Amino acid sequence: MKICFAASSGGHLEQLMMLYPMMKKNESFILTEKTNYQFNSKDIKHYDVIQINRREFTFFFKFIILFVQTLIT
Repeated sequence: MKICFAASSGGHLEQLMMLYPMMKKNESFILTEKTNYQFNSKDIKHYDVIQINRREFTFFFKFIILFVQTLIT
């Protein structure tokens, strides 16, 4: 079974990395937002998606881009 660990950037991602031992025991990957700083996922495969704020004017356009990227990957 493959497990997806998903979190927004920052503190939530740090909390998610506390589950690293569980990630190592299972086939898993991390899904998080693309940020300006480098995220060290150790040896766990990870995918970055664009940051989306639902209150931004560009929300709908970014959502469509994210949706298409998800279908392609």
